[in-house]
Amino acid sequence: FSNTTRLSSSAQCIACPGGQYCADAGLSAPTGQCQAGFFCTGSATTPTPLDSTGGRCPLGYYCRAGSTQPLGCAPGTYAAVGMQSACTNCPAGYFCPANATGFDTNLCPAGAYCPTLTTSAYQYLCPAGTYSNTIGASAISDCQACPSGQYCAAAGLTQPTGVCSGG
Repeated sequence: FSNTTRLSSSAQCIACPGGQYCADAGLSAPTGQCQAGFFCTGSATTPTPLDSTGGRCPLGYYCRAGSTQPLGCAPGTYAAVGMQSACTNCPAGYFCPANATGFDTNLCPAGAYCPTLTTSAYQYLCPAGTYSNTIGASAISDCQACPSGQYCAAAGLTQPTGVCSGG
């Protein structure tokens, strides 16, 4: 394409830029943006390229309209199917690292709790004085208070540390 008049050579024409497509020859401007769920690296002739000029957004990534490349899902989000224009928030009880393609294999471990958007298994530990032997806990309220006569010395415990000594 070219928005300049009086060109004397095809070499003076401009290749369609990344994130956009040029559907026809002889254009004075790109036809439009690449479609959401797809990316266009440059010289695309369709908003949904499936060749060397672009492609579908893969699992664990998203592509807004006009994307030049797939963008990885941020920690705490996931994209379980391709061609997404946005990533989905990781649900409570699970954690999602960067570029996650799902959440169901990332169940929050015992000793921790995972509210929505949790990024790693032990991001939120049950505090000292509490414990949790529950897998998939989603809130600090899922951490149990250490029972009478016992103590919980550290954060992230799955059971009380011990019994209080007499005296």
